[in-house]
Amino acid sequence: TTSNPTTSNPTTSNPTTANPTTSNPTKNPTSDPTANPTTAEPSKNPTSSPTTPEPTKNPTKSPTLSPTFDPTLSPSLNPTTKNPTIAPTPSPSTKPTNSPTSDPTSQPSLSPVTPTDTTIKVELLLDDYPEETSWSIIDTCEGGGEIVSGENYTVAGEAVSVEVTVPPSRFMMNIIDTFGDGVCCNHGQGKYEVFMDGLLVADGDEFDAMESHFFGNCGDGPQTQKPTGEPTTNATPRPSNATPRPS
Repeated sequence: TTSNPTTSNPTTSNPTTANPTTSNPTKNPTSDPTANPTTAEPSKNPTSSPTTPEPTKNPTKSPTLSPTFDPTLSPSLNPTTKNPTIAPTPSPSTKPTNSPTSDPTSQPSLSPVTPTDTTIKVELLLDDYPEETSWSIIDTCEGGGEIVSGENYTVAGEAVSVEVTVPPSRFMMNIIDTFGDGVCCNHGQGKYEVFMDGLLVADGDEFDAMESHFFGNCGDGPQTQKPTGEPTTNATPRPSNATPRPS
């Protein structure tokens, strides 16, 4: 027991701590206490269960400054997925055709008939002197010309039918009898009829040396003038061996 204590007024009336913070204080205190303690305000109640039960005895001296290996400059030849779901197709399934199977047709076999084409039909019944009869149909519009004709018949009373398909135009039908008495009615019952698209556009039987009919339309273009009523040449004399007509 100290008879003369150094502290005349000690702050603690009971110097002995009932519950010291350190259960086992260090026997030999540090001669030089830390000027700046690590924890400014240490916890009054220390954690009963520390997060790290046993800290590392020898901590790492310094962290790694750079990665262990340089990055790969090119992608790996072996993909990370060993077995892809579906392997890509190495090549197309079939080779394309090098050339067409056959050469294209250079020209169509027949000229197509457009919906605007016109069909002309001539039906002729000859008299007893067929060699005297001839006929023609002429396209009278600009750039036209003769499109069909008939002559040199030899069979008396023969029925003749001719049909052509041509672009629409204005047409002239001429029929000639070289003897000048038509195809009816003293020497046979001849006649003629002309149809355009199924409609009768011209017909006749009794006439002199020639008869003409116009039908169709060529629009605003020029057309051939109507011919004179008589042939440009004299009638052809009947052959000497022809059967003479009764008077």
